[in-house]
Amino acid sequence: LYQLSLIDEQQRQIFEEKEKEIKELIKNEQYVMAFNKYNNDLINNSSHTLFNNFTGYDYHFNFIYLNQGMGNDPFSRLLNKRRIRHTLHVGSRRYVDDKDVIVNAQVDDILRSAKEMLEIIMNNFKVMLYSGNLDIIVAPVFNNRLINRLQWKHKDAYLKSERKIWRREKKGTVLGYIKNVYDFYEVIIRNSGHMVPEDKPEVAFQMITKFVYNQL
Repeated sequence: LYQLSLIDEQQRQIFEEKEKEIKELIKNEQYVMAFNKYNNDLINNSSHTLFNNFTGYDYHFNFIYLNQGMGNDPFSRLLNKRRIRHTLHVGSRRYVDDKDVIVNAQVDDILRSAKEMLEIIMNNFKVMLYSGNLDIIVAPVFNNRLINRLQWKHKDAYLKSERKIWRREKKGTVLGYIKNVYDFYEVIIRNSGHMVPEDKPEVAFQMITKFVYNQL
């Protein structure tokens, strides 16, 4: 937020004080209290947090938009088509977009570290971590900071590897940036926020398809 000029130095200090309180709760394994403080004090889409009050934003998934864009309506309509329900083997059940039910069930888990599990996965399977360069809540630099701290078998090769420009064609539109070592891919999608398949559906489809078929 500070680097984007969405908050000033004084406001950044206030954010950092709140972050220290949350980190202390996590350190003491008080995960529910930590999440509630994060959700109520720092950032969410539905109440007047520091993020809302300091920036005027009601949406933290893409710094281009003050408010939520198209939302999940096209996604919901697609999933509720008869042929899609048949393909997914869900019978006549309709898809309902209710994030609160999911979030409430995960409150005790959201702020627990998954670092060790990620290291195990990266040591044994093909992995791709992707993000959009317009994301506020999980900006690419946050992912990169995590990756740099992971202890895995190709860490040294990753740290020495060169990030490449990903284009639609050889000299075409820049879609994003890719850093690849062996079976690990770090991808940053240009002009996309947190919801990459929503902001850049064609690019997201191409990225996932190429990853699956080892063409990325």
